[in-house]
This record gives sequence, structure tokens and C-alpha cells, in this order.
Amino acid sequence: MKRNRQIRFIGAVILTGIFVIPGFDGTGFSHQVESLPSVELLMQEVPPPGDWARRRLNNVAAAMQGFLNDRTGTPAVPTAFVSVHSVVSPTPVVEAREGMDRNTTMSLASLTKPITATGVLILVDKGLLRLDDPVSRYIPEFKMERRDLNSPLITVRHLLQQTSGIPYAGRSATVPTGIEGFFMPKQMYPAGSHHEYSNSNYELLSLLIERVTGQKYHEYMKEALFDPLRMTHSRAGYGLTGASGVQSSASDLANFARMLLSWGRFENKQILSADLIREMFMPPPHIPVSQNMSYYAMGWKVNVAKGRVVEAYHPGVWFHILTDLRIFPGKKMFFVILSNPPVYKSDAANEFLGYATGNARRVVSYMGPPDDLETMRPSQPDQGQLSSYSGQYMNSDGVLLEIQVQGRNLVRKIQSDMRVLAPISEYEFGGDGNAIPHEFVYRNGQLAGLSTPGGYYERRMPR
Repeated sequence: MKRNRQIRFIGAVILTGIFVIPGFDGTGFSHQVESLPSVELLMQEVPPPGDWARRRLNNVAAAMQGFLNDRTGTPAVPTAFVSVHSVVSPTPVVEAREGMDRNTTMSLASLTKPITATGVLILVDKGLLRLDDPVSRYIPEFKMERRDLNSPLITVRHLLQQTSGIPYAGRSATVPTGIEGFFMPKQMYPAGSHHEYSNSNYELLSLLIERVTGQKYHEYMKEALFDPLRMTHSRAGYGLTGASGVQSSASDLANFARMLLSWGRFENKQILSADLIREMFMPPPHIPVSQNMSYYAMGWKVNVAKGRVVEAYHPGVWFHILTDLRIFPGKKMFFVILSNPPVYKSDAANEFLGYATGNARRVVSYMGPPDDLETMRPSQPDQGQLSSYSGQYMNSDGVLLEIQVQGRNLVRKIQSDMRVLAPISEYEFGGDGNAIPHEFVYRNGQLAGLSTPGGYYERRMPR
């Protein structure tokens, strides 16, 4: 039986203006790296939708609910929930659902990471941690840095930005960390040299939280974040589950997003300082800063357009789990997507996520000038840049990966496996059914390698 079916459109009154942080000169923050262009984080409320926007919002809302009616309630996508919000309205701008409601609790998988990152930054705010301190300052027995790689000490920042050089499980041999009973994949690259997505970083962060606070990870997260934000349906799993162990609901994630988009304030309480909210979304030091770019920050994938952070998000995918939270600082808006497909890489799951994400972003774009739909997208590579990516890459196991240009796309070939990769930004590509994109890595201004869902490949040819 179809249940909890509902669609809502609320034309809330939204005041125009830019949120100014007390004690700071200006409407936002900038991040400058070695005289390169800066990245700004501005939070600006949008005007209420006019007749043009209202008609389109109603059309999108009806289309989204119709899609959920047709595609969910099946074994492939049993239930689903999509809601788009503005911070200044207590109710969603658009909401569509099938078999779930705002308080339905489910595992977030890797959407846990920005929540863990916020918990760590709260400790930084309290002076109990420093971002550029080595992890070994707080966990003295921790020893993962390889001398043969000339790796600097792994810092708290490296873990948050996933630049520790510790790869995903299975990418390298498991070795002792120096911590009794705690093993991780062997470090493959010097800390800080480039990004490689790995649950190991956030498992270490949950251990770091426990060492610094003397509390279990789940106890600390409840006290520091869930209770102050009234995230009454949220809880962290027992053990070191900072990578994927939080369960939550759409209503709780909405409270979390509202806090971030209010410069760390929630119901007149300062949960996290405005300066650390800014720091959370800034680019890591190892990549060149440009006016249009995409990167992994502290627990978030961030898209920058025209020098401003326009979108930050983190998906969570696993068996029976498909989640996404996206925030849009320039409009103080966000959306939540929750679903539970048994197979997260299925065509049905990919179709649902693509449709829901595309239409939710369209709703955000309608709440403001019409041309915002394009400015919210990072720049696309031109033909010359595409050609520069072609050539061979090799991982530490000696496996060759070849990149070829096919029109406006790239083709990735590993032995007999060929996949077409479509551009997401100038140096980020997707299309192999994995939520983690392929990202070309630059070092000292030169193309150095390719970070893929299966690990990192060094550039071999051409040089």
C-alpha cells in the first residue's frame, strides 16, 4: 500500500538582505592562498518567489511527486523523501515523499562525515584541538607516517580534508597504527600532497574525539551536537563510527543545515563560531585556487563559481542507503534526499538520485534571479583541457589506467573495462555509477595524477 504520500509548496515570506556577523567587517569571509584568487563564503537570503517562480515551483513539485509515485514503492526503490528548504521559513519550500516522513530515521552512511567534522570543529572552538597540530599530539602512540615517503606528520586538518595519504580499505596492506588493537591501510602518499577519499580518516577522527573528551564518540555527539540542535531522531553508533555511523531524519538534518547557514547559530545559541564555519568550506592548501572550482573541504564536497561557494554537499551510499544533504550559502537554502534502495548502484537508484537532485537544485535556482541556474555550476573544461588529461596513469600496484577524449567527455580504460566519464567541473568527472567522482590532481601547477573511487593513479604519459 502507498503510504505517507504528500506534496507541499509553501510560498514563505523571505526578507532580502545579507546576514552580517557581529564583530566582523563585511558579509562573509575570504580564503587567499599565495596571492591566488580568493574563495568567498557569503550567506544571503533570497527574495520571495514572484509569479514566474511560483508557477515553476508548483510544476517542479508536481513532477517530483509524480516521479516518486511512479518509481518508488518497488523493490528497487522502496521509499523516498525529498525536501527543499529556505532557512527563513520553518516549513519546506517543496516537499515530496513516498513511504517516509520528516521524522523517519535511517542510517546516513557517509553523510555522517560532515556531522563528525562539525563535532571536531566544536572541540577546536573550545581550544581542545588545533587544526594544524599533529594527531600524535593527542594520540601519542599514533605512528602512520612513512619515512620512505618523506611524509610530514599527519594533522587534524589532513584527516578532515582527507589528505592524510591513508587510503580506503583494500587499497594497501593493513598495518598497525601504533594504537593497541587499531589497524589501518598503510599510508600511500605523503600527508597533504593530495586528496584521497577514505573512511580511515574519519574513523581516526572519532578516536581523536574520544581521546580529547574522555567520552565515547556517540556520547560526545549527542551532548555537543544532537541535543543543542534538537536532533531528537539522531544517534551515533557505538564504536569508532565517525565515517558512516550516524542515523538521522530529514527534520534533524534540516536543523543541522539551518545552523550551518546561520553562521553557527541555532535558536539563539552559538553552536560553532562563524570563523570555523568559514574554515569548514575553504579549499585545502594543496590545490590551486580559481574562480570556478570543486574540491573536498572539511567533510563537504564544495563547488565554487565566480569566486564564491555556491554549493556544498555530501552523499551517503551503501546497501539500503541513499542520502544527500546539499546547502547553498548564497541563498541560505538546502535540500535533503533520503531513500533506501537495496542496491545503491542500480539503474533505478541512479535514476532516482539524478532526478531528485536535478529538480531540487532547480527549485533552489528559481528562488532568485533566473540566471542563477547556470552560475551555480562549476566551469566545464574546454577541449584543450580535456586533451591535457589524455594519457596513461599507474597506481602503486602497477595497474595502468588510460584516459582518452571522446567529444566533450573522457573515456577511462583499465584493462578491458571502459567507462565514459562526463565533466562535473573543470577537473572532476563522473559517470561510472559511483558517488565518488574522478578528480584530476595538480601539484605545483602541473597535472600529477588522477584520484578515482578505486584509488590514486600517478601520471605516467605524456610528461
